[in-house]
Amino acid sequence: MKKIKINGVIIPSEDQWIYDLFGIEATSPAKVENALDELKPGESVEAWINSGGGQVYAGSEIYTLLMSHSGKVTNVISGMAASAASVIAMAGYTKMSPTSQLMIHNASTIGSGDHRDMTDISKMLKTTDRSIASAYMKKSSLSQEEVLAMMAKESFFTAEEAKDKGLIDEIMFEESVQAVASASNDQMLPKEVIDSMRQFKSKDLPITNFVEPSTVVLNENETIIPLNQGDDEKLETIEELKAKHPDLYNQVFAAGEKSENERIKNIEELAVNGSEKLVIKAKFEERISAQDLAMQIIQNQKKLGADYLQNREKEAKELEGVGSSNAPEAPGNEAQEFENMQNVMKNAAQSVREVENNE
Repeated sequence: MKKIKINGVIIPSEDQWIYDLFGIEATSPAKVENALDELKPGESVEAWINSGGGQVYAGSEIYTLLMSHSGKVTNVISGMAASAASVIAMAGYTKMSPTSQLMIHNASTIGSGDHRDMTDISKMLKTTDRSIASAYMKKSSLSQEEVLAMMAKESFFTAEEAKDKGLIDEIMFEESVQAVASASNDQMLPKEVIDSMRQFKSKDLPITNFVEPSTVVLNENETIIPLNQGDDEKLETIEELKAKHPDLYNQVFAAGEKSENERIKNIEELAVNGSEKLVIKAKFEERISAQDLAMQIIQNQKKLGADYLQNREKEAKELEGVGSSNAPEAPGNEAQEFENMQNVMKNAAQSVREVENNE
């Protein structure tokens, strides 16, 4: 029986070469399709899954490829099948190691725009959730309402719990002691690195064979590095690149580090009172650009301003009809408070313009 591995992050096919270059484990639809194409018609296949998930549409495509295979498909969850990887695990007969975990949750994304854009994004995510839920429903006897409720809670399942829900067919080594592991997408490459490597490839330079031409252009503003190597040299891993061409290796990683440092610097320059949590999320959790953070800060400051005016109006109404001798003391210097709020919003807008001018 043919075995294929679905390990690491789930990525679009066009990004596979970048992850391969840096030696980062990842699985794309093209990688799975190539493995299936090597099989004879009707030949059985085992898909060994250990992935924290990734891009939802790539996961859906891999699920469809396995479901469409003419032979028997057996999924083996050896470590973790989370998020998009859990959708893939629903294709075919599914076995789960007693030390593994399955996790399902709602789809998520990052967006910007006005209230109409946010409404459209919300509708898109809800539709995506229902599409994902259909895979779990087809595998089990659960209703859409039950599945969507479990997704909303971000549910983790042991092998026994997954089998009880009908999400898997068999527990491997049932006499073994159960243990758990946690999901993580920490190996997802930053968008800036992906974009930089795409730009590098757009110059028609071979990536796994740094031979033709005899020089490599890193980007529009950087140095041209002579390689002086034979036409038969072929670099298969990032370790070989580092060993044979340390200057190129150092400049590639320096470019990525510089890009990330600039992103962090631009984000920190946007910080205003009341935006601390947004800044932390932008830097370390969502890893969004300074422009996207600026939109979030402005929306947040608008809300704070609206809340301020609403509270002042409410307090004014409460004071109406109350005699001056019995009126409660006014809550602070309202003019000064309002001026402070205006200054915060002005600072946020100014920071946005500065970031745009610098980038």
